[in-house]
Amino acid sequence: MLDEKTVGRQQEKLHVLLKELALSDKQLWVDGKTEELTTYFMRFDEIYVVGFRHQYSKLFEVVNSVFDDEDKEVSIFLENLKKFREFIMNLHDERSEKLLKNFDKLRDHLSLEISRRENLIRQNSEMMTLKEGYTEMENKAADLEAKINRFSERLSKIQIDFVAILSIFAAVVVAFSSGSNYMLSSLSAVRQSFAKEVIFTVLICGLLLMDTLFMLIYFVGSIVGRSIGCKWSLAVLANAVIIAALIWICCN
Repeated sequence: MLDEKTVGRQQEKLHVLLKELALSDKQLWVDGKTEELTTYFMRFDEIYVVGFRHQYSKLFEVVNSVFDDEDKEVSIFLENLKKFREFIMNLHDERSEKLLKNFDKLRDHLSLEISRRENLIRQNSEMMTLKEGYTEMENKAADLEAKINRFSERLSKIQIDFVAILSIFAAVVVAFSSGSNYMLSSLSAVRQSFAKEVIFTVLICGLLLMDTLFMLIYFVGSIVGRSIGCKWSLAVLANAVIIAALIWICCN
């Protein structure tokens, strides 16, 4: 039974040896590698001949190195293991048979670890794909929501504009209809009067009609919250001109 220090030392030697087999320039299947294969046989045999049994849980470090280091490749690692096993099988002696049993267990354990690591990589890749798809859908949903909000705002503005237009049109129609009826009634009543009285009546009707129309339009604008472009100064000026004309008529 090996002590803990010896086991740790042999395990470390095994790790170094396996990592070498994963190097991208280490191609044991190429012709003319018999001497190098013999050297690896001696090194593996030196590790296992003392009764060492590798620890499966510690092989995870080797597999991580094979997958993560830039100078190592999984395909080369597996091919080198396969070629080295063929080399051992062709020796046909008791020493190679003992090593072959240990090496087969080691190779099986490494294959299991590599398969597990590949599954983890595939699952992580699938998760990343799903995450990217979810993020893309979130972005599309956010864009769609923004477009819907902009469309709702535009629709609300269109509705307000529509109400304003209808209200202003109704106000103008009512004002002119009422004003026209009032003016016609007034003119009918004063058709026997003097020109001054007719002008006075027309100015009064115009003043009332203009102020009524202005107030209606201003009221509609305040309801819809929009500026209708009417100026108080223009309304005051028009009223002042008409009132001045009325005063002038009265004084003359």
